[in-house]
Amino acid sequence: MSSSDNAARCPSPVVSSADVLLVSISQEELMNSGHAMPEGKFCPICCLPIALPTGQHSVLKPCCTKPVCHGCLMASELAGVGDLCPYCRT
Repeated sequence: MSSSDNAARCPSPVVSSADVLLVSISQEELMNSGHAMPEGKFCPICCLPIALPTGQHSVLKPCCTKPVCHGCLMASELAGVGDLCPYCRT
């Protein structure tokens, strides 16, 4: 028997669909494929996500019903806005 006959008889290596999936999806695609945070979980001023639990890291303003992060509240106080809402200024 020649080596070419032997190679023709050997089955090709089995590739599972999981192996193909792992090769075709990069790590960046995998990390970006998660669920997005709901709209209310971002500060409307700085557009950064509010850390969970949001009740400890933000204040819900009743005038505009927007959650404003503590960083933006502190920045508005330092800017002299006073008791006005830093988002709608009412």
